[in-house]
Amino acid sequence: MTSIEQLSELVELSRLDENIIAQHREPLLKALTEWTPEFTSWLHTKTSCSENSPELLMDGYFESFVCARYNQTFYAIQYQQALHWLAQGIAPSQAIGSLSQIRQFFIHLAESWQQMDLARSLCRVVDLSQSIQATVAHLEHTLEKLRQSAQQDINRIRRSCSVLGNTDQDDIVKAYIAHYRWKVRAYSLALGEPLQQEEVPISPHECELGRWLDKGGIRRFPEDVQEGLLAAHERLHHLMAIILDKAKTQQPQDISHYLMDLEAASEEMATILGNCIEQEVYQLAVEDNLTRLGNRRMFDRELARRISHSQRHNSGFGLLFMDLDNFKTINDRYGHSIGDLVLKSVAQVLQAMMRGGDTVFRWGGEEFGALIHADNIEEVGQLAERLRAKVAETPIQTDLEPIGVTLSIGATLYSPSEERSDGMFRRADSHLNNAKAQGRNRVIVG
Repeated sequence: MTSIEQLSELVELSRLDENIIAQHREPLLKALTEWTPEFTSWLHTKTSCSENSPELLMDGYFESFVCARYNQTFYAIQYQQALHWLAQGIAPSQAIGSLSQIRQFFIHLAESWQQMDLARSLCRVVDLSQSIQATVAHLEHTLEKLRQSAQQDINRIRRSCSVLGNTDQDDIVKAYIAHYRWKVRAYSLALGEPLQQEEVPISPHECELGRWLDKGGIRRFPEDVQEGLLAAHERLHHLMAIILDKAKTQQPQDISHYLMDLEAASEEMATILGNCIEQEVYQLAVEDNLTRLGNRRMFDRELARRISHSQRHNSGFGLLFMDLDNFKTINDRYGHSIGDLVLKSVAQVLQAMMRGGDTVFRWGGEEFGALIHADNIEEVGQLAERLRAKVAETPIQTDLEPIGVTLSIGATLYSPSEERSDGMFRRADSHLNNAKAQGRNRVIVG
């Protein structure tokens, strides 16, 4: 946030102005004291505050206008007064209106003394006060926007995770939510909200995110962003430690000076955490949790892409439907954990056999599908046979004993003359059923 020196320069308040005001300080103080009841009455009339409300003017407020030294002390008094008015329900526009009344008072007073230089100097002080008032109003507006955007963003993340069967209790999601709370809390402290006993831990290793990162959570992020995440996390804690210290000593006006740096660190963390969550949500949407192969949703997307490419370039591609033979028997004999191990192991074998341009998917249950680059039906059959043979010769190693598994495969070629994929699906599915009916562990192509 802007410092008192920058604000003074902005309103062109100079040392000459301070000297002019210093020469008239005593009569100015006397005039302000006499005018205070009239101003207070006017303020009650123009705002919703009743006569029984707490004092609308804090001690030293009027005196600060003619103190002739417009430094951090002046900034603190003016800032605290702006917060006080905010707490009393006085809108920023009403506060700015009250400063216009003070400006008019100073002008009339200086004119009655025939001191136009004094009038100009006092108007610059009022300009400075209005700038501080505007700073507080901007903080309040920013806090409200932060709360709204934070809630919308958090709800979006939660919806994405819940739709895909995940929960927002995942550590990375909780860290994403926590980063918003830290930022919102910093702004609220800058606006004078009282400090709670339980605040953000000072050490970056003591917060929820820090403990999770130290336990290995950092490995969930790409290596090229790990250093940036840790640095931003440490910087955020360092800034929050300063902010909490300022809040403890009731110096909310000083907190505002650190918000820009905190915002930058927080946004860097949000970007890294958000990108990681979005990537994981995307993987949940298109990836089979068990085998890490593409799922049915990804298969449909890739199929649509290949059909479009095939029709544009007048080329074909192959489709394989594959089914693990006697998988129910394996599950019944060895249990579902071994069954899962078999599925993962077969998936790894199939994935390792894919060439560039080939993609294998888990279709569902013990069924797999593959979309392969092929110019003719013979090429489709050759790859299908290699897959069948490789699985058959690769027993699954378990803690109990090696388990031999086989595949039945139905294979076909998509022709660009086909407007839809229905015919290709029917052919591959029929061939798969025939392969199983003819004794399993075989490929039928056509």
